[in-house]
Amino acid sequence: MAFDLSPAIEANIPELAQIWQSSFRSYDIWAASMRNVSSEDELAFYTKALTVRMKLPNTVVTKITERETKKIVAWSMMSKPHTKTPEEENVPKPPSLRPDTTDLRIWATHERSAGIMKAHGYDPTTDFSRSGLLVDPSYQKLGLGTRLAVFDNEIADEAGARIWVIASSNSKKLFLSLGFVVLGTESVVLEESEDGGKKVGTLSITMREPKGREAE
Repeated sequence: MAFDLSPAIEANIPELAQIWQSSFRSYDIWAASMRNVSSEDELAFYTKALTVRMKLPNTVVTKITERETKKIVAWSMMSKPHTKTPEEENVPKPPSLRPDTTDLRIWATHERSAGIMKAHGYDPTTDFSRSGLLVDPSYQKLGLGTRLAVFDNEIADEAGARIWVIASSNSKKLFLSLGFVVLGTESVVLEESEDGGKKVGTLSITMREPKGREAE
């Protein structure tokens, strides 16, 4: 199979949302936070979230397409460094797109992790932040996630900027292999059994220095 990498456009959102939904079913914290959300409401959330994010001036979305079928099989999203204009600063915060039946206790893990990232020095005016790296389950183990991650890292390297990732247990190994270091973690109990056992999910706050500056 041959694959092509290119920028994603708004017309791709339905396919991107489908991959988001199918790939995140194996992501423990996300799956737990969405366990009471219907499949239809979950897909609608992904579609709305992508629509909002892809309109932002600093969002970079890259897709991988299977050459023969023209099917999108993987994509990544990250935020470029951006200083808000006075007009952007004065725009009212939009209402939450989160489904009403989301488990807020588990969802809050992502918000706390974002706070930890800022506490460790993340600066949206100078740093990149990756917010998605997703591969269709039928196309996993083909190196597509690595290809996207390396491509995004090269963009940050060219800009001489750090890139940050809040990594799930599924993706942590990949990012560590590409030069990211863990600066902090945030955990949440996902399930408790009657015998007192607990299933815990953990997010890792990771950062990669631009190539050539790792030793500084």
